[in-house]
Amino acid sequence: MAGVGRYVRVWLGVGHPLAMKNGFAYEHRLEAEKKLGRRLLPGEEVHHANGVRSDNAWDNLEVCTHAEHMAEHRGAGVRRLRKPGEPNPEVECACGCGVRFLMFAPASARAYERRFVHGHGRRAVP
Repeated sequence: MAGVGRYVRVWLGVGHPLAMKNGFAYEHRLEAEKKLGRRLLPGEEVHHANGVRSDNAWDNLEVCTHAEHMAEHRGAGVRRLRKPGEPNPEVECACGCGVRFLMFAPASARAYERRFVHGHGRRAVP
């Protein structure tokens, strides 16, 4: 699930370390700091495990590095990216022609999930 809803913002005042210039801060970052018992370190990000941005329950929040956070989101969205270490299965072309190929282009560093043989994507899928 890719980022459902909006992030909840709370008023903390202009002088608070998590606050933006307008005095508001993102609640999930504040809750993560409470859970950890310390301030978030530079480079630490907060991930919503269930994908619901407004669900700031402690068991739904995970503190991770930027790289870990991006890897977690590689499998989300319409054009899914292959996660590090994920297998590259062989699939059949979605147009029904019977051609089999690797789901993710093996030579590409940012290999998106493929459903059609090159050129078949414009055909109607049965």
